[in-house]
Amino acid sequence: MANEASIQTILSVEHCPNSDNLDVVNVLGWNVVTKRDEFKVGEPCVYVQIDTILPERPEFEFMRNKNFRVKTIRLRGQLSQGICFPINILETIMNGKIIKENDKIYFEFN
Repeated sequence: MANEASIQTILSVEHCPNSDNLDVVNVLGWNVVTKRDEFKVGEPCVYVQIDTILPERPEFEFMRNKNFRVKTIRLRGQLSQGICFPINILETIMNGKIIKENDKIYFEFN
C-alpha cells in the first residue's frame, strides 16, 4: 500500500477525448483525469498515488463509495492513475497558508 501524497509538478495537460469537461494531466509519468482547465503545465499540485487511503474528511467525501482508497480507474475511456488536487487544498486540510517565492513552495502553519 502506497499511502502517499506529495507536491509535484504538472508535466503536461491535454483535453480528454470524449469529454468537454475533462483534461488529462501528466504527473511523474502517470496520467490523471482532472476537471477541464484546473491545472496548467509547470504548476504545482498535490498528487495522490494509487492505493493511498484518504482520511475521512469533507474534502474527500466523494471517495466514500471507494472506502477512500485511490484506485486506477477509467473516466470516459481514459485511464486515470491517481488524483491531483490544487495545491491550495493543503491550506484547508492543514489549516495553514501556502507561500510561493522564487519557484519554491513553503507552508506556514497557523
